Amino acid sequence: MANSNGILDQLDIEILAQLHDDGRRSFTEIAENLKVATNTVRNRVNRMIDDETLTIVGRLNPNKVGFGAYANIFIGVEPARHIEEVSQELVALSETSFVAMVFGDFDLMVDIMCVDMNHLTELLATKIQQIPHVTRTKTITVSKVYKYKQPDPRLLHQRLLSRIFPEEG
Repeated sequence: MANSNGILDQLDIEILAQLHDDGRRSFTEIAENLKVATNTVRNRVNRMIDDETLTIVGRLNPNKVGFGAYANIFIGVEPARHIEEVSQELVALSETSFVAMVFGDFDLMVDIMCVDMNHLTELLATKIQQIPHVTRTKTITVSKVYKYKQPDPRLLHQRLLSRIFPEEG
């Protein structure tokens, strides 16, 4: 079970991996696959949801649902003490799917999904570039998405094993 440091045990990771492979998989099927009780799976999933380790969402494939303008936007903020408030303005936009502070030439990175290039242009000009303290942007448009998924949770277990048993990892 995830502890207060966010460390997951092997069963948590295997449950997450089952959901990663098929987010609609039932607790019963997961329990059968992992040879544990259904209530064990249900309780662990509910705890991971309650402690915000896990969020269950329906993830749209932008290629298939009509988001024809998918972009990564890098944003400069000055002075830097306003990064948090600018990030909250970006989080509030309906078009954002990811907002993060980054190191390097820019302060924030945002993933945007728009219906078309006109929508993206309007969003940049009338909303993002008008947020106070946004000083510059760099937009990279995505022409085709090949994978749109979270990393496999089993990587966490492999990484943990390589730290504990370096010769086996």
